[in-house]
Order: sequence, then structure tokens, then C-alpha cells
Amino acid sequence: MSEQNVAFEISVIEASLSMLNDNEKLHLNKKQSLKARIAKIKQAPKTKKINFVAEYQDLRSKLSPFFSKDETPEILFRPHQIGIITPIKNYRKFPLLQINPLLCNLKYADFEKTALALYADDITSFCIVNPKQIKNIPEIYQLIRNAKSIQKNKFYYIYDMDEFKQIKAKILKNFKKIGSNFQASCQSFYLQNKKVKETEISLSPYQRYCLVNNPKYIFDANKPDIRHDIEMTDMQINQTLQLFRSKPNNFKENLISQLSNEQKRK
Repeated sequence: MSEQNVAFEISVIEASLSMLNDNEKLHLNKKQSLKARIAKIKQAPKTKKINFVAEYQDLRSKLSPFFSKDETPEILFRPHQIGIITPIKNYRKFPLLQINPLLCNLKYADFEKTALALYADDITSFCIVNPKQIKNIPEIYQLIRNAKSIQKNKFYYIYDMDEFKQIKAKILKNFKKIGSNFQASCQSFYLQNKKVKETEISLSPYQRYCLVNNPKYIFDANKPDIRHDIEMTDMQINQTLQLFRSKPNNFKENLISQLSNEQKRK
């Protein structure tokens, strides 16, 4: 074998070895991250068990038109581990707020939180597919560019749910820059679709979690990882809404006035 061929073969083997080492480091980091998460969950104070099946049934009875009558829900013991995004071609602007009008029967505070959770998922998916659109916020752009699990093929993107949540958390932290029109869109949509005669519905954090993640599943809220997920999601949503509430907002008074006038007209 010539010297040139030997050198080439060695370079190929070294490249393969380097890839194996990188994968080994990736798996090691993943294991350490999961172990740290387990330890954190175990250290959390024990909380009273909830009847999650009853809460889920209550949710279905409150929003019965939202659910398929023929569908039998399944109990899911842990959150989904893998997600898929089917990208929209030539998608150059942030997606608009899209939410089922039936959810306007919720009390506004619950509607706003649900709308934000759903919209944040859409924005996160958009940013994963179109990272250049978020270059002006380096902490999100670099997080997406450095994500190890995001894979792209001809039809869709696939990602690890833990990495998706990390990106989503950064997006929520910067949501005032990204979704500056969220509050106006949310209020306008609610007023347009609100049915005055309908009883307003309140949601628990668990019920909102089911609605947002996948309403056909009953998530076992007594499992530590799901309990942790619910609490973290609720905290992030509340913190994000505080960013919008830093300025005075008379929406509640305007809503009461507008709905009152509508009732009088009817």
C-alpha cells in the first residue's frame, strides 16, 4: 500500500473515531442531564396525590364539543419523548395565533394562558424550521443551531422533546420581542368568539396541560416527571404574561363593558 493510501485510510479511521467519541460524549451528557433531573424531582417536596382521571373527565364535560364523542382516551404515564414538525414552504413570517373558537368559553385568564401555551409551541416549531428568522436573539438562535437531536429529512423535522422544551423556555423568556402582538390578537379573538350566554369555564394547570399537549390522552399527574412538567409549564406561562402586564391594561374593564352592551342589545 502506498504512503498516500495509508495516510488516507488513517484519516478516514480517525474521522470515524472522532464521530464515535462525539456520540459517546453526547450520550454521556444526556445521561448526566437525565440523572440530574431525576435527582431534582426526588428532592422536591411531596405533594398530595390528585385524582387525575376525575380532573380529565371534568375537562371533557366542561368542553364536550371540543372532544370527539367516539374517542376513548388513553392514560399516558409520561410525556412524549419525540416530536415531529412538518414545515410549511416559504414560511417567512411568524405564524398567526391559531386557537379553537370553542376555547373562548373559558374565563379570559384561562383562555389567555391556554392561547399562549399553544402559540409558544407554534413559534418554537417555526424557529426550529426557520432559525435565521431569530438571528436577532442569539441565545435562541445558538440553542437551535447547537441542538443535537434536530434531524431533517425530505418531509419533516424530528426532535427530542427535552431540547424542544429548552428552546421553548428561551422563546417564552423573550416572547415580548417575538410575539409582541400576542396580547392584542388574543383579546381581539376572544371578543369576536365569546358567547355571552355560555357559562365561563375555569381550568386547573393539569387540565390546561392536557388540552395543550394532547387532549386525547390522560396524563398521570402523580408521576414525578409529569408533575414536574406541569409545574414548570405553568410557571413559564405566568412569568411570560407578567412581561406583558408591566404596563397598565384596561382589557378586563373593556371586556365587561363590551359584553354588558351586547347583552343589552339582545
